[in-house]
Amino acid sequence: MTGDPLANQMTNALTLVAGAPDDFTTAGLKSAFKAAGMQLLVQALILILDADFLDAEITLQNDKLAALANGMADAAYKAFAVGGGPTDSLFQFEYADPTLILHARNVLV
Repeated sequence: MTGDPLANQMTNALTLVAGAPDDFTTAGLKSAFKAAGMQLLVQALILILDADFLDAEITLQNDKLAALANGMADAAYKAFAVGGGPTDSLFQFEYADPTLILHARNVLV
């Protein structure tokens, strides 16, 4: 999400549908997003696990992730929507028992 070319090498679970690493953040906010995003992701995972994957907790954490992304997004990108469709930017957890995945997608306006 921040244009880091090493991101594709960090996980075997990465599915790249189209495009390449892309930085959606407003100029000067890339490092701030990476730091805040990592902290929020770890916190969200702990809370989701502690709530035993409760839908309400996943939705609450997804709202926080979307708010962070929207607060740092460049105007050239669509707003991050929780539960959005195929043409929306997403930064959210999705749970399909027994798998919890992080879905991240940047979409230009």
